[in-house]
Amino acid sequence: MHFDQPPHIPETATRQLADWVQVDAEVHYDPMKYLRPERMASIGYQFRLMHEYFPKSRVLEVGAGAGLTTVILRQLGHEVQTLDVDEKLSPSILGSVTSIPCKDDSLDAFLCSQVLEHLPWNEAQVSIRELARVAKRGGVISVPTMRPCFGILMHAWRRHGARRFSLPSFGKPRIRCPDQHYWELGAGVTLDQFNSALKDAGFNIAYNEQPVLHLYHHFFVVTKT
Repeated sequence: MHFDQPPHIPETATRQLADWVQVDAEVHYDPMKYLRPERMASIGYQFRLMHEYFPKSRVLEVGAGAGLTTVILRQLGHEVQTLDVDEKLSPSILGSVTSIPCKDDSLDAFLCSQVLEHLPWNEAQVSIRELARVAKRGGVISVPTMRPCFGILMHAWRRHGARRFSLPSFGKPRIRCPDQHYWELGAGVTLDQFNSALKDAGFNIAYNEQPVLHLYHHFFVVTKT
């Protein structure tokens, strides 16, 4: 089985996104630097949410990354193809999330984790609509957040747990984001704006969480209306 895709990849969109990201893949995805414990926790949420809500699906993973999520999803029975603008990462499909070179409803679900913030907000909204166009059922999205909250972990003999506590907004909103990020939730884009973009694209928000093991990443499971 394979995804249907047109023979021509939109070069303008692909090159534009590549210019925005501007990372040296070999250095950026070095396991000792990139796969920090908190990022490993985020990867755990990625494949668990995908498998729970979209078991054994034809998945488009947006952003090839370090490749670990791809391997795990395939081991769980998913058919995964990756989409990336960087040919050094050897994606299944070379192209941009702003103009995905796949036909309408040509796959079951998508995984788009820590990608959209690398695009200006107007282009991120276009990308969300593109994900809705090509996926029959929905998918999993995660984006970074600066919204204030804290978590508590508990461990004892044969008992463990975690609690997350949200804090009210205080002070002036933070606008400056890390390098290569155009926005984050709470910095340039509000949670309400992001939720509205998902709904405007035709998604229902089935689940969302700021996981206590990595509070910096906010996860959304979206399904088609």
